[in-house]
Amino acid sequence: MLSKDDIFTIFDKILQNTDDVQLTIGIEEAVFIRYSNSYIHQNSFLKNAVVNVKVMRNNRQANVSVSSLEPKTIKNAIKEARKIAKVSPSIDDLPEFLKESTAKSVEGERKLDFKKCFNLVKKVIKKSGKYPAYGILRSSNVVWALGNSYGLRLYQFTPMDYISIILMNGRQSTFNSFYNLDFDLEEISKMRKKIMFKSEPDSIEPGEYEVILESPAVADILNHMSYISFNAKSVFEKISFFEEGKKVFDDRVTIYDDKDMPSGFPFYFDLDGQERKRLTIIEKGICKEIPCDRFYGKKLGKESTGHSFGEISSSPIPMHLVMEKGDKTLEELISSVDRGIYVSRFHYVNTVKPFDVTLTGMTRYGTFLIKNGKIRKPLKNLRFTQSMVEAFSNIEGISSEVVLHSNSDFYSIPEPSHTFCPSLLIRKFRFNGISDDSKTI
Repeated sequence: MLSKDDIFTIFDKILQNTDDVQLTIGIEEAVFIRYSNSYIHQNSFLKNAVVNVKVMRNNRQANVSVSSLEPKTIKNAIKEARKIAKVSPSIDDLPEFLKESTAKSVEGERKLDFKKCFNLVKKVIKKSGKYPAYGILRSSNVVWALGNSYGLRLYQFTPMDYISIILMNGRQSTFNSFYNLDFDLEEISKMRKKIMFKSEPDSIEPGEYEVILESPAVADILNHMSYISFNAKSVFEKISFFEEGKKVFDDRVTIYDDKDMPSGFPFYFDLDGQERKRLTIIEKGICKEIPCDRFYGKKLGKESTGHSFGEISSSPIPMHLVMEKGDKTLEELISSVDRGIYVSRFHYVNTVKPFDVTLTGMTRYGTFLIKNGKIRKPLKNLRFTQSMVEAFSNIEGISSEVVLHSNSDFYSIPEPSHTFCPSLLIRKFRFNGISDDSKTI
């Protein structure tokens, strides 16, 4: 793994005698293991790199990415970006590169432990018992660094671990993920209980139901809100419900963006090089602060909050969302439901209407019928189409435990990010389709 000095030397050599270039470098070294049907079938070492080249000249901007740290390759990318910039449209109020930043650089090192990772997967498979186990383990050392022609230099080293576990029992399935390779293996015992029903999943009539959304499902909703609503670009384009001072959610809903949460994955600078600020986005159901970069912040008459993704076309989304916990255990939430549906997580979620965050998607990895305060039987997966603004206005209860989820794309070099959120009890949630309607209850 390249150190801060190594990468800053690359910046100095390539950026000397330039006045129009910014480079963002991402590097990952990782142990990567796949397992399927309780059998390890891939045990490998990954090494990835990306260099994002941004050129700005005469109010024009162009971006080119390459997957090599070779100086010749990067210099050729700069030439290509300059060619593109010449024929790109002029952009009013295009912010210049920063000369300095209050963001800190973070150095570090960690030896990747193949043996520990391999043995952990073996323990997971053994603990899964008769239920076939599937998943991946990725233990990464990640570096992100930024440098520009004006001398700005930033570097961040982040260790990031992830393991996913899927257990199957016929048509029943359950999923969990962990971001610490020292997690309690008894969590797998809890997973097994979710798929120990004697009956196969049944269908249920579409309609409105009381619903309990487990924390992973809530995290999926919050992350969609980040892209659709919680950013200055969406506000400027008038496709977001966000309006400062406007009441939009239940009084119990407070959501903020905080990179410094314990056990989270902080990213200290944005891709303009600014320090990421803590923001209260929703306070007791009321819109408070919107994440901004310098470009869209200026259009809204606001200062940047350090949420740039480095391109005008990208939204300045919050990467470290936290939803405040409530005062009920998950078991207490379940016991308060007369007849409803328990959703473990969502799958293949898409936007129908951005303004009220109407989303559609499927349930996955554990959907259950709740009757008389108890989980009674598994259900076949359901399609939902629901306004999340409406859903978050109909919250009946919030769990007292918040759970960590990472927002990183594990098919590319992960960017440090996190979502901490509780489980929710929602009064009305609309299901409009079932995966198999041969039998209804």
